Amino acid sequence: CKQAFTTLADLAGRRVRVSSAPQADFIEALGATPVLSSFAELLPRLRAGQLDCAITGTMSGNTIGLHEVTQYYHPMPINWGLAAFGAGSRTWEQATGSVAEPVCPPQGLALDLQRDLLGRRLRIDASSSPGSVTDLLLDVLTGRVQGVVCRTSPESNGHSPRVLVSHFERATLSEDGTQIVVSSGSSPAASLSPIVEDGGWRRESPPLVLASGELQGARVVTRDGRLIGQVREIYLVPQALRVLYRVTASRWRRILGEGGFMRGDLPYAYSHDARRLFVPAEISTRQLFPTLSAAIENWRLRPSSTPESSPPGPGTGSTPPHP
Repeated sequence: CKQAFTTLADLAGRRVRVSSAPQADFIEALGATPVLSSFAELLPRLRAGQLDCAITGTMSGNTIGLHEVTQYYHPMPINWGLAAFGAGSRTWEQATGSVAEPVCPPQGLALDLQRDLLGRRLRIDASSSPGSVTDLLLDVLTGRVQGVVCRTSPESNGHSPRVLVSHFERATLSEDGTQIVVSSGSSPAASLSPIVEDGGWRRESPPLVLASGELQGARVVTRDGRLIGQVREIYLVPQALRVLYRVTASRWRRILGEGGFMRGDLPYAYSHDARRLFVPAEISTRQLFPTLSAAIENWRLRPSSTPESSPPGPGTGSTPPHP
């Protein structure tokens, strides 16, 4: 605003720029006069005395010089919008420090379960294709992929059974991005086995869990009972066949870029019934990484590490403290 105000009630009688009908209703309820104006008209109208105040974003307002014609502002969020920032490769390569730290790793270094894996056609050793990927079967204590669950082609009765592809050494995304290719490497050829739909993998030792069907959305709880958040995203590091989790308090926190990335070998127990993933008590300060790249780099430097504070003997059937 041009003139000082201490509360929203002080806006009564003023002409306030709005950009939508809901904003107009809000301003009118305060006793002010809403003036619907485009962003391009905002500054000229303020300078011409046709507006006393304006609702807009602080960054965009500063960009057009709003601070030159107004002296007071209120930080109350009225609405929100999406923004994207881009940089040319030459400028980006010259950036240093945290400015140039990528949130996402180079393409292919990690695959997003939902975006890059599910629904893709699976190919074994660049030849046979059992079907489309529907899930990953994980060893929840090591974060290692034990198998890929596929939906096969419909049978004569219309049923599409699920099969488990196991005994392979690595997985990659095809060059055209349409298929997941698993390679047996020096191991025996990858094997196929039918999925028994009674959740029999839950009785395995160490415990196995379906990444998308069971683990995604699970609550992450520390050994002393603190809720860290939920597993919102799962990433596969294909060369190592290990997973990383993105843990945030809510979906909105994830959208805002908050939370952290956790190594898949950090948990020491999982409760199928309560859908809880149990981790060491100090995870909030020591084992949550700010970026996916940082988590991958930590795994590269310490590929087989186990947190010192983890309970001894994970996978021995120990019962989590808060089942």
